[in-house]
Amino acid sequence: MSAPHARLPDWLPPAVRESVIQGMRSWQRDERARAILHRIATAPKMRDVWITLKKRRASDDELRDFTRCACRRALFYGNAVAPIMTRKERDARARRLSDAAELCRAMVPHSGRSRINPKLAAAALVMANHFDANARFMMGLLQSPWVVEHRIKDDEARAYVQALGAETKDLFGEVLYGTVATVATVALDQKISSRQVRNWCAEADKLTPASLRRRK
Repeated sequence: MSAPHARLPDWLPPAVRESVIQGMRSWQRDERARAILHRIATAPKMRDVWITLKKRRASDDELRDFTRCACRRALFYGNAVAPIMTRKERDARARRLSDAAELCRAMVPHSGRSRINPKLAAAALVMANHFDANARFMMGLLQSPWVVEHRIKDDEARAYVQALGAETKDLFGEVLYGTVATVATVALDQKISSRQVRNWCAEADKLTPASLRRRK
């Protein structure tokens, strides 16, 4: 899409249009990201979303933040890089990472008399620090919607809805159930009802926008 602005509807708020054009340029080689962003920008259902947010006196920065969150969070959907996991699975992964760090450090003897290749020793310490950092990050996902108490059939959709719900609460003071349902339906290309949004967000009352932003 060489000129994305040429295909955007006239009713799109200028700030959102600007964010969409920037996103299209940033994700030139990511067809999935561009498809999500294009749906969010052009789907007729989204017109009501922008009308609702304008009634909420959303600033340009808030509209840009909302648009970026809606698209970027949707990219996690179905992505093995950011899989849904239970707390038990999260703890097990963190332990495996910590164990791997210990094994890497065990390769580097404390005695300076060892004949171990210095480059290998340095690489082992780098890997140990890498595994430790990832273990700490994993255990820091205490309030992430990607860590759940139990799985459901639509656990990824639930995570997306919870993240977007927290974003609307942070930006506009409350969870906008209908707005979130519409955006989720468009972004994920599957039907999400306001009732689902209400139920899933009720499960996430303890989530804080600050904890969610770490995953943006």
